[in-house]
Parts: sequence; C-alpha cells; structure tokens
Amino acid sequence: MVELPFGAHPTSVYRSYDYDARAIEEYVEATRTPESTRAFLDEFVYGPKDHWDYLARLGGSERLAGLRADPVLGY
Repeated sequence: MVELPFGAHPTSVYRSYDYDARAIEEYVEATRTPESTRAFLDEFVYGPKDHWDYLARLGGSERLAGLRADPVLGY
C-alpha cells in the first residue's frame, strides 16, 4: 500500500477528506465543449509535472484543508 495525500481527489477517502464538489462541478462544466474539455485536461491531467503540482494547481494546502474530514463524523 502507498499513502498519497489526496490521492483519490476529487473523490473522498472516509475519515481522511471529503469529496471536492467544486472540482467536480468544474470538470462537468469543462466537458460542455471539446475545446473546454481539452483545456481542462491540459491543466489538470497532462500539464502537472507530478502529483504535488496537481495539488498546487487546485489551490494547494489552503483549499485542500477545507476538505479534511471531521474526526467525529468521518467525512
């Protein structure tokens, strides 16, 4: 097993972090045209040099901190 912070993003990992509704909405919006789909893929799939660059493009630790799971509820 390999631990990778936010490795399931934009989906969730129970007791770790919640799903990223904003990222999912941005993806859905991007799929409306071939051009916007390509731009989205270039920015978030093909463009990042590694996982850390991907997280930085999302907004980094400040944005991701808002997804942390509540220790009592687990999400």
